[in-house]
Amino acid sequence: MTIAAVSPMETNEIAQLTKYVQTLLLETTEDIKTREENLMKLGKVLSDAKELEQLKILIHDSRPFFSLVGAARAVMIIRNLIELCLK
Repeated sequence: MTIAAVSPMETNEIAQLTKYVQTLLLETTEDIKTREENLMKLGKVLSDAKELEQLKILIHDSRPFFSLVGAARAVMIIRNLIELCLK
């Protein structure tokens, strides 16, 4: 399934979440928490849309963020995103 096969609402949501995830990261606690929530939300949307390649790119492109959250938390987030790939 391609992004074109996704509903317009999902496409808009994917675009908005992707734009946020790719913006410059602030190191405040609020921004880190919001970024984590949006990463998981975007991962879920991409998984539901069967966009596994985009999900892999999301994991790869999020590496700078993972260095800010600590090893244990980064592993948990990555594991959750990988589990979404396996759905």
